[in-house]
Parts: sequence; structure tokens; C-alpha cells
Amino acid sequence: MATWETQPWPGSIIRAWVPFFRSWAWLLQLRIFPRTKGSKATHLAVVNRSSGRPLHSAVTVSLRSVLMILIFLLLSISRVLLVGAALWSNASNHGDCSALNPSLLIPISTTFVNEPSHSTSRFSVYHNATSAVRGDILVQFSIPNNSYGCQLEFNFTGGFRNLASSSESNQVDIWTTDRTIQPDHDWSNAPDRAALFGTAVLCNGTSRLIIHPCESRPKLNFRICMAGDVDVGDVSFFQTRQSGIIVTRRC
Repeated sequence: MATWETQPWPGSIIRAWVPFFRSWAWLLQLRIFPRTKGSKATHLAVVNRSSGRPLHSAVTVSLRSVLMILIFLLLSISRVLLVGAALWSNASNHGDCSALNPSLLIPISTTFVNEPSHSTSRFSVYHNATSAVRGDILVQFSIPNNSYGCQLEFNFTGGFRNLASSSESNQVDIWTTDRTIQPDHDWSNAPDRAALFGTAVLCNGTSRLIIHPCESRPKLNFRICMAGDVDVGDVSFFQTRQSGIIVTRRC
């Protein structure tokens, strides 16, 4: 089951406004500036319109003090705006983390039962019921700790181009595995299928297929094979840094 995770980045914007609120709190605590001899001052008072009497104690503020307060406020607001703009820019680019390629891509086959393959560039699954030949592929992704919102997908730059010469079906099933994939796995000791994670039909010209959101665990393990009702079928392509089976994420 997919998990939805949240990040605490909005709290950073809130914290950025703390100096601004502190500045106003400091101003509200001001009571009176003593009038010095010979200084120009402004007399401020809150007055009741009906009686003409002050509602609160008058506040006498020298013009120099007013100027200092204004400068202080402008500097505080400027600082907050700069920090807020930086955080907002970071928030607007949120989720632009690079896609993840498989850390392990291991084709396994009934033809080469005890011969593990360590290919990291060839994706190949096939099934021929007549000759009882089947080839699956084990795929593992290593997920960084700061990732969330992960999802598995096929993404092809310029569109999918099937390398197989002929096929009755291009539908594949993606399964989770019952244990962690290891580099030395082959057909004889490979993890078994645990639960169906998703399906995909890879047709020529396909550019992107989103399979399913996935948990942001340290290791994601999948076993991919031709769909169960396919008697004859194959799908193969070159996995590159820009295209193939990938995990997209936020961080």
C-alpha cells in the first residue's frame, strides 16, 4: 500500500517571520521616551472623542527615536522578505529531485538457471509456452533517506522502442518480492513473487507509464515478468540514465 509523507518545509517559512513578530512585540512594549531639553518632540495620545480626555497615557517620542524605529522596522522587514523569497523559491522547486535508476537489474532465465547476470543496461522479459522458456528480471532501487512521494514508472526519452523482433503481447506484470534481491541471485535462488504491484503495456511510441506510488523504504525490490495469460511475448530495451524503468521522488 502506498504511503503519503509530508515534509516540514512550511515551518521554515513560519520561522522566518519570527524576527518580524518580535520587532512588533518590542515596539508594543515601548511606553515613553523622556523629553530632553532643546529636543523637538511629537506628542501622541489616544483621545476619547466625546470627552476629549486621553484614554491612555500620552506617549512622547522624539523625532530621532521615531527615525531609529522606522529604520529598524525597514531593516527587519527587508530581512524577512529576503529570507521568505529564498524559502519560497525552494518551495516552488520542491520535488525536482533526480529520478532514480535501478541499483540492481538482473535478468534471470530458465535457460541459464544457475548463471546470474549482472546487467545494468538491458531490460529483458519474455515467455514462450511452447518451448517452456521464461525470462524474468529482478529490479532493485536504493532510496535515499530524504526521499518521499516515490512512484515507479516507465519513462522513455523519445518514446519506447521494443528491441524484440516479434511479440504477441507487450504486457508485463510487476511483482513485489518475498525477500531482498542480492547480486548473486539467479533463476534457482531468486526471490519469489509476493504481491502484484502493477501492470504495464509497453507499446512502440509510449513515452511514460506511471505504475504505482511506492513506499520510501531504503530498498525497493521487484520481480517483473510477462503477464500470466501471455503464451508468447517479450519486452526488451536498453536501460539508460535518461530512460527505462525508474523511481521518481521528492526530497
